[in-house]
Amino acid sequence: MLKQRAASTTATIGCAIDEWMRTAELEDSTRHTYGGYIERTIRPAIGGLALNKISAWILETLYVELRRCRVRCHGAVRRAQ
Repeated sequence: MLKQRAASTTATIGCAIDEWMRTAELEDSTRHTYGGYIERTIRPAIGGLALNKISAWILETLYVELRRCRVRCHGAVRRAQ
């Protein structure tokens, strides 16, 4: 049986994304597009969660909400619990 791996840090998803965006080699237009996705979708939904608290269930819940909201919510995504 496989054990689920968890990050050994309490840093948040938001901090990890900020660090990745700071160091990633991206074209300006890609950086701008990613920044929009991050600020509109990822940060409000899971940005405050610690990396070691992220589970497959939380990510699947976010994906379901994103698919649902594409049609019904005009981009508003509820925060994952």
